[in-house]
Amino acid sequence: MPANNIFDLLTDLEKNPTERNYTAREYNLDGFREWLQSIGEPQFKTPCVHIAGTKGKGSTGAMIEAILRSHGLKTGFYTSPHLNHYGERFRFNGVPWKETEFDEKLSQFEQFIPNSQLSGEGGRLRTVFEILTAMAFQYFAEAKVDVAIYETGLGGRLDCTNVVKPEVSVITPIGMDHVQILGNTVEQIALEKAGIIKIATPVVLFEPQTELQDRAWYTIVKYANDHGAHIHQPMAIDNIQTLPTGQRFDLIHHSCIESYSIPLLGVHQARNFSAAYKASEIYLNARGADVVQDAVEGSTDLINWPGRLQIVPGDPTLILDGAHCPLSAHALAQSVSCSNFPEKPPFTLLWGMNREKDSKLFLDTLAKGIGTDSISRIVCYCPPGGRGREVHELSSIASRYSNNVIDAASPENAFSLASKYSEPILACGSLYALGTFEEMQRAG
Repeated sequence: MPANNIFDLLTDLEKNPTERNYTAREYNLDGFREWLQSIGEPQFKTPCVHIAGTKGKGSTGAMIEAILRSHGLKTGFYTSPHLNHYGERFRFNGVPWKETEFDEKLSQFEQFIPNSQLSGEGGRLRTVFEILTAMAFQYFAEAKVDVAIYETGLGGRLDCTNVVKPEVSVITPIGMDHVQILGNTVEQIALEKAGIIKIATPVVLFEPQTELQDRAWYTIVKYANDHGAHIHQPMAIDNIQTLPTGQRFDLIHHSCIESYSIPLLGVHQARNFSAAYKASEIYLNARGADVVQDAVEGSTDLINWPGRLQIVPGDPTLILDGAHCPLSAHALAQSVSCSNFPEKPPFTLLWGMNREKDSKLFLDTLAKGIGTDSISRIVCYCPPGGRGREVHELSSIASRYSNNVIDAASPENAFSLASKYSEPILACGSLYALGTFEEMQRAG
């Protein structure tokens, strides 16, 4: 069977997240564990770090990968979603698979998928995400990487990455996202994320920045205490300076001040780096090694995380950001409003969101954060993937914040319309079209 067609036979919960009820019965990991056992339990063959949270999982994971690689470790990093193709979800020593490599690996991996699972006989179908996750376990083990970093796909407790036994778990800031699935209170959502915590396993937990995060924090701390897991806080940050290509800041570590520059924009990325440093330190110490300061400094040159306040040169300039929930909208507004941010408002907002997201609160948070005067127009489009909110729904929301709202027939059409104007384009609301926008921008 061609690799491109096998996913058509599987349940894709990324495209249809509410196809199954989010319960232990429907999302039961026992079947996944049994299947993994039949192929040799590859999830236990590689030491790992496990990451959950609402915002910043991918960036923090990319930083952990860079820090550990700079210490001479051979790394694997499994993340989601992708910008252009599935191969981007698998990184070996920082390098993602090419699309052709992924197709080849998937074809080879089919031997491990029972025909009964593909036909639907003898139990539920394996999901696309389960296949991808199992591929990460298998190929990281075959490549004999020294450490793997796994990012959860949804929640944590019932996520299929949650079959690993990590050396350290990391939980990034919690916000109101996936409320139809994870719960309609921040405490319920936090409890789902806390489900990745293992008995007596250290946890790096971000300091709360808001009252909402404070409630989530106490929920997670209680869960950790109940499971004998020690909580570690990221190091304090001071003197954050936004630069044209990133930012510089100080970390206060064991009463010492250490200065770093990272090639990612956004004040929140400094906090992500602090957490990544702490998680890496815990991991190295658990393996009998110490953090080497020169290696940490060298790791900053290795950090690469597209689609997060990524500036793509052109006329006009394109700013790509995967913000898709109110928490990330706040961080995006804070970042682009910074006086040293390299692109100045007003912006053409290129906006699309998925149906299950709180589009109203997202745009309200963003517009109030940067000021409606900083938005020249809003070009609305329906993101690809089958979950996109209809354009007319988005434009109805957008009209509350701009008198200049433009409906687009497709993501490609939306980019073409936005490119007619001189103001910088700020593309946000969904990751799923950012790869298309970048490709069109670079093609000129």
